[in-house]
Amino acid sequence: MSCSRYNRNRLCWQLALLLLVQGVCLLALKLPLRAQTPRVDSLRAVLNTAKQDTVRVNTLLQLLWDLRVIDPVQAISFGREALRMVKPESALIFPQDRTLQKRAEIYRFLGVAYRNAGEYGKAAAEVYAALDIDLQRGDSLEIGHSYNTLARIFLLQKNTEKAASFVHRAVAIAEHLGDEKLLAFALFNLADVYFERGDYALALGTADKAVSIRRKRGENGYVADIYLAIAKSLAVLKRFDEAQTYVEQSLEIYRTQGIPYNQAVGNNSMAKLAFLRKRPREASEYAVAAMRIANSVGAKALEKEAVEMLAECYAALGAYQAAFTMNKRADELEDSILSERGSRQQALLDVEYETRLKEQKIQTFERERRNNTLAVIVIVVLLTVVALLLYQRYRQRELIKARFTQDLLQRAENLADTNDELRLAQLDLQESHLQLSKAMRELESRNDELRDLNQEKNMILGMVSHDLKNPIVAVQGLAEMMATEDFAAEQYK
Repeated sequence: MSCSRYNRNRLCWQLALLLLVQGVCLLALKLPLRAQTPRVDSLRAVLNTAKQDTVRVNTLLQLLWDLRVIDPVQAISFGREALRMVKPESALIFPQDRTLQKRAEIYRFLGVAYRNAGEYGKAAAEVYAALDIDLQRGDSLEIGHSYNTLARIFLLQKNTEKAASFVHRAVAIAEHLGDEKLLAFALFNLADVYFERGDYALALGTADKAVSIRRKRGENGYVADIYLAIAKSLAVLKRFDEAQTYVEQSLEIYRTQGIPYNQAVGNNSMAKLAFLRKRPREASEYAVAAMRIANSVGAKALEKEAVEMLAECYAALGAYQAAFTMNKRADELEDSILSERGSRQQALLDVEYETRLKEQKIQTFERERRNNTLAVIVIVVLLTVVALLLYQRYRQRELIKARFTQDLLQRAENLADTNDELRLAQLDLQESHLQLSKAMRELESRNDELRDLNQEKNMILGMVSHDLKNPIVAVQGLAEMMATEDFAAEQYK
């Protein structure tokens, strides 16, 4: 009887916890998205009405920077348009040196956008282009920023040694110039380098220097980011109380700033730390908060991180059905993230394709304009010569006209050949686009097959666990009765 009552109570507790989790998930799904785009909308309005090229370029550059995190593909599109306007051979928009500086800045921002889109190779290529211009101009500060951006890209690729090489150069430049902004960015990356190498004491000391600079500059948002890095090192060193203090301070800053994405990051960090301290119930509360906030802003990677933590917490608490539900939700989020990644890569290909088309059109237009200008000049010169030499022999004038006509025909043939080459190039690009689309469809088909196999596996495991449950419960009940009740020898047999 006691065994049966215990099982019923445990089952009721698990069902209640599961309903609570499902209720939280449904509530999170109904929360409205909090699009942080007032500034972006304002910049778009300026772009649509801007008449001066300088205003358009500066607005495009600001849109590139503001969208680098929330919509990197759109940011890249704006950056490409800005590059087309700021040409190295033209000083009509900005003076020559300022034009080169602008191009380097656009390349560097494009590198950050590609990095946020997960395209690390393209990100590095863009920043190297910026670095080439910086070195050409001899601008030490911009060289330092390019070094630091490359360091972050290589850190994300787990290439710690290459990242260390660039970040040490950035730190040296910042200290030589006395530029605190660059130094704070570089020290943050250097702390990550030390952490990846396992030099946690150096990582903590370097992060403390970055915090001092950020506090002095009143940049609390960056202070919160560094606090999380410090907490990560402290947790590895098992200094959990100190780590929790830093994470709590970081989360409080994020709450004060009112940025949901950062709040989700902070809650996920608190959840991980609580779980490391073997406090699964406390960890689950932070994970639920992170899941709700991440869902509200569409941050699926953060939501998946929170859901996976919830699954571990529920398993540690013995709520296996709730843990199973969370694992299933994590699988769904993983599929969605992979799908979005494929869509993002396709969008990037579309942006690059459209960029190439626009560049080809611009080159064709400029070529035609130059040819037309040349033709006009030739006509004017020839007409002047004809007017001056009209009194000379008629036959000589006819010869000049014949040569002129032949020259025009040759130019027309050249233009026709150029147009044919452009059409062939466009057909090749369209064929490449079709092949990429076919590959995406095959990838989606493979994903569907894997999803079906996963469901079949889950069904088989469910059947096996259900069939084993009844005999195990019966054996457990009889064992408890034998341990707590007195029976005759025959009854024991």
